[in-house]
Amino acid sequence: MDKKELTQEAVDAASKVSSGASKVLKDNIIDVAIVVIVLIFTLRSIITIGQTGRTVSEILADSFMTLLFGFLVSRLLEAKGIFNGELSRDYRTTMAEYGKVIDVITPYIDHLDDFCKRKNEMKLRELRTKILVSAGIKYEVYADKDFDESKYSPEKQKIIALANNAKLPEELSTRFLTSEEGKFLKKKEYGRTVSQYVKSSTRTDLVSKIGICIVFSYFGVSFSTSFSWAVLVWYIIQIGLLIILGVWKYLNAYSFIVGEHRNRIISKINNLYEFRNEEERKEKSHDAGKALQAAEQQ
Repeated sequence: MDKKELTQEAVDAASKVSSGASKVLKDNIIDVAIVVIVLIFTLRSIITIGQTGRTVSEILADSFMTLLFGFLVSRLLEAKGIFNGELSRDYRTTMAEYGKVIDVITPYIDHLDDFCKRKNEMKLRELRTKILVSAGIKYEVYADKDFDESKYSPEKQKIIALANNAKLPEELSTRFLTSEEGKFLKKKEYGRTVSQYVKSSTRTDLVSKIGICIVFSYFGVSFSTSFSWAVLVWYIIQIGLLIILGVWKYLNAYSFIVGEHRNRIISKINNLYEFRNEEERKEKSHDAGKALQAAEQQ
């Protein structure tokens, strides 16, 4: 066995160990969080909480350090959640199918815009139909060129105005169906992109951490006895709470990837296969027509 083969075996072994450790952590992460919660409440039972008497600048300085720690823990665990979600079998299978369908529809790509336009018109019609039902108006009547909304009551005119202004939460387009993470995407019907999820999560995470940091900096602890390590316990509690919030971020991020984001890709795959099927039917119809013409000429 040469050196190259030994090196590859070492890499494979390390990879298996890492994979096994990650699986154990993922499978037991909720149990770990529960242990941390129990620890926090155990420590809480032997301390008393009161004002620290710190100045505003001292509170702000301490809050900044706690905020930095908590924010970094949450960001790292969320990034790990996204990473592990993207490594999950279901997600990888979905992305492989997405790449496959892109290749399948490429010969018909110049017709995809027309397909998207028809789908958008159909969905907009369905949306407007649902709105007009509350006014007792059929879509066919509404869509007629001679439709006169002034003949209806003011209440129904408001509903008609809603139908007029109705817009799809997210329209299909060639760019949407064949790419990810584009700035043109607004989210909603088909789920968020990863960058949209991270942006939203970061915003809410920052707000929650600021509140926690101010509370922990304004209030302090002391043991009911004369034990001198009370401050250490207080920081352990802070760390435990922030880790729990980070674990929650991990679970949310993992669930987002294998749930909402994966479903977003599946929606694209379904639309692209529908488009492919339409184009194949057109081809078969066209070929049958040419064959019929050739037979008649003979």
